Formats: sequence, structure tokens, C-alpha cells
Amino acid sequence: MEILCTICCKEKRKHSGLLPARLRYISKRIDFVGQESRRLNVPYLIFSGKYGLIEPDYEIPDYDKLLKLEDVDEIKILLKQQLTEKRVSAITFYGRAKSTEGWGAYYAAIEQSCEELDIPIHFESFENS
Repeated sequence: MEILCTICCKEKRKHSGLLPARLRYISKRIDFVGQESRRLNVPYLIFSGKYGLIEPDYEIPDYDKLLKLEDVDEIKILLKQQLTEKRVSAITFYGRAKSTEGWGAYYAAIEQSCEELDIPIHFESFENS
């Protein structure tokens, strides 16, 4: 299955209970990927530094976890498991430039996971958060 993907974001709706990821995260980029998903009729996943690849309706609490380079080897185990379980065959990844502060570990984790599983990944630039 082909998917669209982007990473989570720091800005979140403050709500004490669980919220679907698409509602928890406050991001024009995530909203855009959701719109592209509907337009192209291709599912999308959100790459969370805490939960790995989650579906937009997966309910999550408010949390704060920025993925760091030292976390890459550990999150790759989860990513590879999720990619395999979801039978992902190709990814279009929407993101800011790799050099953008805070993005390097996410790129490293998704690129390495896809390379190790032989899953093609295509990158699309999205600079408006």
C-alpha cells in the first residue's frame, strides 16, 4: 500500500483526555497532507517521535517528545514493524528541509527504515509548518 506521511508537531491542542492525532496536532502541514490524502485517495500516517507511524484517527494524549538523533536506532525498530504490518510499499513524505532544526532525526529514522525494508520514499517540500 502506498501512503503519504509527515511528522507530528510541537503545537498541540490542550485537552486532558485523548484526541485523534489529526485533531491533537495543530499544523498546516498535517492538515495539507490530510487534504492530499483525500484528494488522491491515498491513506496518510503521522510520524510521532513517541508513537511511531500513527493513523490520523489514532487517539493520543497531550505529550511532548522531540525525536533526537540518539533515539533513531530505537524508533527504527518500531517504524520497521509498523511499515511491515501495514504493508507499506511506497511513501511520499512531506516535510521541511532536512537541515531544519528538529527535523534531522525524523528524516534519518524514516530514510533508514525504508532503506532497510527496500521501500521507495519520495520527498515533497512543505515549508509552511
